[in-house]
Amino acid sequence: MSSVEIRLLDQERDENLAHDLVQLQIDCITSDGALLRFHPPFDDGKRQQMQLFWEDRFRQCRQGLRVSFLAVEMTDSNKENFCGVVELGLPVADTGPFRADVEMLMVSPHHRRKGIAKKLLSALESYAEEKERTLLQLSTDAGSTAATHVYPAMGYIKFGTVPDYGIKPDTAELVAGEYFYKDLRKSKGSTRA
Repeated sequence: MSSVEIRLLDQERDENLAHDLVQLQIDCITSDGALLRFHPPFDDGKRQQMQLFWEDRFRQCRQGLRVSFLAVEMTDSNKENFCGVVELGLPVADTGPFRADVEMLMVSPHHRRKGIAKKLLSALESYAEEKERTLLQLSTDAGSTAATHVYPAMGYIKFGTVPDYGIKPDTAELVAGEYFYKDLRKSKGSTRA
């Protein structure tokens, strides 16, 4: 049985990862109807837009504005099988240098229900604590697995709902968005692995 490791994005080692992230994003959108910024059809033009989106996020990593955590599984041939991601946005703010944003949590539909989301969030939270980013905030689409199960189980507190927040890629219907936060100073040792 293979195990999943969580590691930080390495700019040199992962220089071609944007392609894999695009595919993961497409898989999550088509599997769940998740609000992950893009809608089908995923033709060459759309894939190019998505590639540029991830390349821009990598640039932000190099600038210290975000950190990406990758879930990887080692194959029998000793290659990494990329199966999930989450990002920690690190806004520059004199008024809240202790805040950070949890963004783009995605786990491959082929790797779900194995605790990968929890491992990704635990790694992100440990890193955030080390960097004294103790107030985490995020938004997600209402009714998603993350909103109903993952974030609450990890100690995130829902503090608001915005009606008609986004357009579902699978139905084109408007869906509400939900906002969560977690104060790491108050939840030490609570739900992290």
